[in-house]
Amino acid sequence: MISEIKEIFDYKEGKLFRKTSSNPRHKIGEEAGGLDKGGRWIIRYKGKAYKRYRLIWLWHYGRWPLPTVDHINRCPTDDRIENLREADQHLQQQNVGLRKDNKTKVKNISFNNRCKNKPWHVQKRINSVSYNLGYFDTKENAYNALKELEESLK
Repeated sequence: MISEIKEIFDYKEGKLFRKTSSNPRHKIGEEAGGLDKGGRWIIRYKGKAYKRYRLIWLWHYGRWPLPTVDHINRCPTDDRIENLREADQHLQQQNVGLRKDNKTKVKNISFNNRCKNKPWHVQKRINSVSYNLGYFDTKENAYNALKELEESLK
């Protein structure tokens, strides 16, 4: 399939462009595909829908990627090959951004206003192991404890 993909599409800066077309609606040189409801770029090929980043991976490496491909910069439409990496679920979970309700602006640190003396809580999950570092009186102390944990696990 790799040779067919390279015959039909050209790759440039994270996008695939048509080199040939058997469909009058598709013009040679135009960008292939379109966005699905989830915000991922989809390309139809031989009656099947493929995620663009998977076709780009195939185009570059000559093989299909693992079931999970991670966008390093977390942008689902940035399919540049240098932004893609094969990932297991653990690696992909580490590349998740901050939750919208995270007022601390630091992953793995939360603020609990019911704990007056030590409101800053640190908890991190790595490889299915949860590390609960407890509560701290300042955000800086919580951050330092988190950094110490991360350094000790390297």
